Amino acid sequence: MTSPPRNALEIRALGLMRSGNHAILNWIFELFHEKRACFLNCVSHGDQDPFSHCDDLISRGFSPHLNREELQTAPKDLLLYSYEDHESRMRDASQSFVDSVFDSDFDARKESYFGSSERQIDLLILRDPFNFFASRLKILNHLPGVKDPDWIAESWKELARTALQWREKRSPDQIFVSYNQWFDGESYRKEISSHLDITHDEMSMEYVLPFGGGSSFDKEVYRHPRITPRMMLRKWTKFFDPRKYLQLGYYWRRLRAPSAREMKVLERWRHFENDLTYREILSDKELQELSRELFGEIAGTGEFLASLPQ
Repeated sequence: MTSPPRNALEIRALGLMRSGNHAILNWIFELFHEKRACFLNCVSHGDQDPFSHCDDLISRGFSPHLNREELQTAPKDLLLYSYEDHESRMRDASQSFVDSVFDSDFDARKESYFGSSERQIDLLILRDPFNFFASRLKILNHLPGVKDPDWIAESWKELARTALQWREKRSPDQIFVSYNQWFDGESYRKEISSHLDITHDEMSMEYVLPFGGGSSFDKEVYRHPRITPRMMLRKWTKFFDPRKYLQLGYYWRRLRAPSAREMKVLERWRHFENDLTYREILSDKELQELSRELFGEIAGTGEFLASLPQ
């Protein structure tokens, strides 16, 4: 007799570091806040067990007493695992990033690590090149990611071409997520929620995850979520814990904290418009065309583009 699928939904996510991966993946994880969900952050490329080879393993809805092996075999509503261009997680930095993620040996043995899944989705996350490269160059030497600007630029173009192919195919199991649209529009986030067949929720839009170093430009301000009425309703029982009253100063700061939605993530490029490496990358005509096809015109960049070598 065939055993039932272990995972209701399996999502393999991929994106270059500083593309907004963790903001989007945390938002997806939060959509499953009342379900059994498991997130494997930054797994190793190639045929390796992601549960044993990842930067972080986060679970929700399971007994806290489960060890890794028990968690691995437990039924899940969501199994989410992500790939980035982390140098120690990639087998060969000279290999195509997309080819490295979609490893045929791993795909052949995937069920031995995860069990079967009722539905499997590949999720490609991409940010417009103007703001992506500004964010990436800002902390390039402090990231564990690949540091060669040429490789990063070629990988961005490869992901952009793949995104266009997926968009044209319109497969329900291959989803391209534009970080720009995701950040800027609730209707777009609702559309993604619908694709995932899960109830839409906006709560995790209030804060930035510390994974991957948080924001390149707003290091501390947005790390702890602002307390909102929705958050208070969801976690109201915790307010009856007397120990919480010892942290009133901390919670008062969170009540007054700015929202992550106020971050100017679509204007990062202005900080790098005179940087020589940045200007060289953005001078690439193919990169510019791919950007227009996927993201349209990025506000304010017309004069900057006109100043680049033709």
